[in-house]
Amino acid sequence: MKTILIIDDEDSIRQLLKECLTKWGYHVQLAKDGWEGIRMINDECKYDAILTDIGMPELNGNDVAYHIRSSEKSHTPIIAITGLRNSLLQSALFDLVIQKPFNLIMLKSSLESLIPKKI
Repeated sequence: MKTILIIDDEDSIRQLLKECLTKWGYHVQLAKDGWEGIRMINDECKYDAILTDIGMPELNGNDVAYHIRSSEKSHTPIIAITGLRNSLLQSALFDLVIQKPFNLIMLKSSLESLIPKKI
């Protein structure tokens, strides 16, 4: 089973994504902010993908993505979920950027294309 980490400071977004991803067959872990997300990334052996909000207090999604890209886990697909203007987004750090409000079917399709399938 593929494992996805969701990092978002909005509980309603975390829960919605968890519900959908679980229904689609993913194992989901949640982080309520960037600091918790980084701690989980450092402690967990491997995530198959990471979804992170950009606009979070203290440590934002750009910071989280920079940390991942600077680590041995740099190959992990990262999807930015944002309601912010693209000028605040460091898009080169992300495999995909999804604007809020987002289409769940598009998210599912994007995850399927980003996460390698086991043969």
